[in-house]
Amino acid sequence: MRKVLNCLTVSLYLFFIALVLPSRTHAQRFQHPGLPFTTEDLTRLKANITQEPWLSAYNSFKSSGQSQLSYNPAGPFANVSRSPDLNNNAWKNDMVAIYNLAMMWIFTGDSAYARKATNLLDSWAVTNTSWGGTESMLDIGDYAPYWGPAADILKSTFPGWSTANTAHVNNYFANVLWPTSFVPNPLRDNNKGAIQLKIAFAVAVFMDDKTRWDEAVEVYRIDAGGGLRNSLSNGEVGDAGRDDHWFVQADALMWSAEVAWKQGVDLYAEMDNRLLAIGELYNHYNIDTTGLRFIPFGGYSAYYTNWGLVPGTRRQAA
Repeated sequence: MRKVLNCLTVSLYLFFIALVLPSRTHAQRFQHPGLPFTTEDLTRLKANITQEPWLSAYNSFKSSGQSQLSYNPAGPFANVSRSPDLNNNAWKNDMVAIYNLAMMWIFTGDSAYARKATNLLDSWAVTNTSWGGTESMLDIGDYAPYWGPAADILKSTFPGWSTANTAHVNNYFANVLWPTSFVPNPLRDNNKGAIQLKIAFAVAVFMDDKTRWDEAVEVYRIDAGGGLRNSLSNGEVGDAGRDDHWFVQADALMWSAEVAWKQGVDLYAEMDNRLLAIGELYNHYNIDTTGLRFIPFGGYSAYYTNWGLVPGTRRQAA
């Protein structure tokens, strides 16, 4: 009887430890591809490009000059910056081309697209040693949905991707792109901070870097400048009183949340489904403003007392 009780005690103790120490015993397992496109996502997308409405979108995509094997790279350059602008348009054009070519590899199965994308990404990784300017995070973060998924897809699916490619891109992401994310330090406010988080999430996932990942998730959750706490329960974000940077901020928060979701972390549910409230308010405002009241809000650099966007319109944010 005593042995049975002892075994029961040990079992209950181990069960208790498993409950109270999940964060210490659970190792983050990064999914690749999964930034944010998984194999299932890519397979579903490829299966639908032969029928509308995907067919028209695919035809437009593949006809782009940046989707062609004949694409003439604009770079690479050693130094790039925004504000002052230096070679940043060349960098942006090539990042889109790398993404488009990687997707054409998925759509067609022609490894020539993957080879061209890999070579172009690697050339930037070994050449571009400085990304500067006072607004570097805006270009790098705005284009995270290009360079992040492209690198992840190529590394995960292209047999011609080498260990040298991984080493070059890891170094580039960690030492050139990551520093402008400001993670784990305080972000800039509103849309700028949310855009910085896109950099952090993309770099952490590609590199399988749990330390950077944990930092990015924590900053996303608690930073009141550009993280999820730069929002109110009614769905307002810091830039809701500015202009359509409102959309930029909401979109950036949701892109990072989708990356996290594919990696097994549910940021959509944080703060009582706050991202749902953000999305619903933006769409509600653009359809019908009846009954909507603006709560004065902002961030570190600005404070707004009324809506900043004309209902039913969307302006291109710089």
